[in-house]
Amino acid sequence: TETGRPRAIRYGCRVRPLTRPLLMWASRDPLTTRGLAGAGAIVLLSGCASAVIGIGTSFLDGSGASGLVSSVLVPLLVLAYWGLQAWLIDAGAGMLGRAGNRRAMLVASAPAFPTWIVYSLLTLGEAAAARTGGSGSPLAITLTVLTLPVLGWFLALTVRAVRAVYDIPTTNAFALALLPYAAVALAVVILGGAGGLFRG
Repeated sequence: TETGRPRAIRYGCRVRPLTRPLLMWASRDPLTTRGLAGAGAIVLLSGCASAVIGIGTSFLDGSGASGLVSSVLVPLLVLAYWGLQAWLIDAGAGMLGRAGNRRAMLVASAPAFPTWIVYSLLTLGEAAAARTGGSGSPLAITLTVLTLPVLGWFLALTVRAVRAVYDIPTTNAFALALLPYAAVALAVVILGGAGGLFRG
């Protein structure tokens, strides 16, 4: 500036004090790499922990080799979903004139992924309860029902991250947070249809 004072960095969105440190990590400076790496570590560790728990679940529920392979692939799937989620949400935010914060979205959404560990633990407990008392046991049913609030928790944390990054109303943030779910559902339908055609 003309006064010689450094100009404050504008991050493109207003951020609440509690979420400001996360988005500062995603600014265009050397901290970006470390901030994004830290967020990636959270996501990767969540995926690895879920994978280990999933391996235990596969032994309990008798899913065999297919369950084991699925569990081993969990870390890669979690990382892929993390990236896809940020890309879809940022693309959707473009319709509101708020695109261009994909890196910040990656960083801000990472703290939601440890909820997958909780989900995996509940699934492990459900498999153990079904093995000892049958799939219709009260404990197994209760643990199955408890997975639903955990999924809602993950969605709520994602909505909060979207609001913090793009500074939009909750309803808009909720709609953007649902975009990855819609994409995954569409992919499942397409793959299922393609598989049916090949089998036919």
